[in-house]
Amino acid sequence: MAVVAVSLINRVEELVSSGECQLPPVPELALRLRTALEDASTDREEIVDLIRSDPTVTVTLLKTANSAALGFRATNDPSQAISRLGLRQVQAIVTAVQVQGQ
Repeated sequence: MAVVAVSLINRVEELVSSGECQLPPVPELALRLRTALEDASTDREEIVDLIRSDPTVTVTLLKTANSAALGFRATNDPSQAISRLGLRQVQAIVTAVQVQGQ
């Protein structure tokens, strides 16, 4: 199985290098969020501000945090949604929403 994965990676690298295939850029908000999360000096309010900068991301994050499966009362506060979901899940949601939007 590992040989197949390496072969696939090599083929993708060849296609990208030759210009036959172009990978979409990583969405800006996803990059900014990842950079902020990696910086120990980033405070929670900066993360919330990044989330609020994109209405689609904010709505998706709130819908996910308000899911009945989590068992919490509904919230419209992105900060509370981030606390419920955790930063890794938030980063995954941001990336998914932005990639889908491309």
